[in-house]
Amino acid sequence: MIPDTKSSVVKLALAFLTAVLLTHSPSKAAPTQAQLDALSREVNATLEASDTVGFTAVITDEETIIWSVEHGFLDPARAHRVTLDTPFRIGSITKAITAIAIFQLVEDGLVSLDDPISKHIDASLYTNAWSGTHPITIAHLLEHTTGWDDLHFVEYLDYPADTTLEEGLAINPASRVSRWPAGTIASYSNAGPSVAGRLIEKVTGMPYGAYVESRILSKLELKNSGFDLALGERLTSFQNPDTPFPFTNIWTDAAGGLAMSARDLTRVTNTFMKGGKPLISTASVARMETPSTSLMAQKGVPSGFGAGLETRNREGHLYHVHSGAIDGYNSEFGYLPTAGLGYVLLTNTADTDTYREVRKALRALIEREAGPVEPRVIQSLPNLAGVEGAYRAASTRNGTFFLLDMLLGAERVSVEDGTLTLTSYLFGETTVLKPLGDGLFTEDEGLTANRLLVGEPGEYILMTTEGDALEQTSKVQALAPITLFALTVGAGVVALLVILGALVVRIFRSFALKAFVRFWIWPALAGLSFVAFTVVLIRALNDPIVNMQSLGKLSVLSGALWVTSFGLPLFALAGVWMVGRARSASTLARGSVSLLLAAQLGFAALLASQGWIGFTSWSANIEPYSIGDKLASLLVAPEGRESVCFDSK
Repeated sequence: MIPDTKSSVVKLALAFLTAVLLTHSPSKAAPTQAQLDALSREVNATLEASDTVGFTAVITDEETIIWSVEHGFLDPARAHRVTLDTPFRIGSITKAITAIAIFQLVEDGLVSLDDPISKHIDASLYTNAWSGTHPITIAHLLEHTTGWDDLHFVEYLDYPADTTLEEGLAINPASRVSRWPAGTIASYSNAGPSVAGRLIEKVTGMPYGAYVESRILSKLELKNSGFDLALGERLTSFQNPDTPFPFTNIWTDAAGGLAMSARDLTRVTNTFMKGGKPLISTASVARMETPSTSLMAQKGVPSGFGAGLETRNREGHLYHVHSGAIDGYNSEFGYLPTAGLGYVLLTNTADTDTYREVRKALRALIEREAGPVEPRVIQSLPNLAGVEGAYRAASTRNGTFFLLDMLLGAERVSVEDGTLTLTSYLFGETTVLKPLGDGLFTEDEGLTANRLLVGEPGEYILMTTEGDALEQTSKVQALAPITLFALTVGAGVVALLVILGALVVRIFRSFALKAFVRFWIWPALAGLSFVAFTVVLIRALNDPIVNMQSLGKLSVLSGALWVTSFGLPLFALAGVWMVGRARSASTLARGSVSLLLAAQLGFAALLASQGWIGFTSWSANIEPYSIGDKLASLLVAPEGRESVCFDSK
């Protein structure tokens, strides 16, 4: 079990109480008109210089909009200007609305956040290898701590408008497999809120959309918000100023189906800032803001995923936010209790640079009202025996591409000058972690904790508030993926160079070129086929939103990935067969080619273990990760076992 449980509970209770108090903190002094005018000039200049087609932004206090900007158009013909009442698709912000609905059911006495979800929904909808000791609860659905993967490509297809949550969840239950015990690592997933939406339907007997319309949207008098497909079809989003996105209907309304205007989203923001009235209680808002179920939350770390809202650290300022992105739309609302101010951003263009630049300007003004942040005290580094060594990626949001994290995420951990230093084996970049005590570390001068170390020598796990985790391993295991990758490509290059050299030599003297090329061609073809697979993969991932519809079904793009994924192992195996037959070849030649093929087959085995041989992007499945059993064993450690977290004593 996690040691010092009482201390963890006290820290969590204090964090919750602080959230309640801040929710009711008195209003701060408003920014001056001169400050707001300067912000208008900065934001308008940014928007005018950008490719953004339509954009709205708001700054609000608890009651009213105190600043806003309306920029551009909502249609390709540039006939209709964007206003504060123009609805935009808000994507994942819908999850905050789903959480409000859950808390209404909690306050009505119909459910508890601690209820196992098996109490309310069919257990066939998900798989949890640790259900006996760590059942998935409603709180886990909202805080992204189920251990589930994110939705797979097939679940993002353009489904008919009348597709229900029940039908959508039946598309691919294999994406809802707990990769580690629930309540340990927070990893963002659209699956949890989708199941929460179905749970609302089961408990209330109402369709999810009808419940939200009657109990939330109508109660707030939101006139330009809803799930109606017609509302979405009269909107347009853009890849760039000249290229509109096709409208895509998603089945999971509970995770991202709403459209909402800036004025309406501001009302939602005001509702949170005022303590939930008239939708939910102040205590429920505080619980939505407060991360509680992950290991980091149990250690009192204030930032991370709460039960419907994310508490996000920006240089020590703790905002409560939710953002969304869907088919070119980008959206976000947030509020900073210490400033008494909030903001709303909506855009219909996939120009994230401009979106971030405007957000930065808004936050800078809000943070001036909040004042400086007092950093936490950096403590002396505890005696962490055996913490140094190699670490590899152990978690990821989307398991389909976990191999990429394995290739790029190998780190060396060392103790230097009273800190933990992480150095990327591949890129050489370093991250310095300063100890805050109780296993917590910071990389931002003590403004807030954002790393947690758990485990024991040889099995340490280092995790972040964003859901990333590194597990301690041997240097060989950490470097094996990238080494095999380099050897595979290198083997192909060497084989090609040998063949080219032979062609040059053949110009000057006669020898059995055909037999020579036939011998060396296989590692060359294996390497080239893997390069082809990599090129197709990069093409697919270069713009995943645009390619989502192609990757979720059998198409030219997904079919090319499937076909090219077989090339490496098939050509390498053909080469092994050829080497076995070429007994007349010299020992040096046979040995050289055998080494090249061995490296390529080793990497092919790694690809196969991750489902990348015969890669079907439209039906990828997920299995529990190795980190899962490690975390489970830590959580149920026998009496007397060494502490899994450390105090600086």
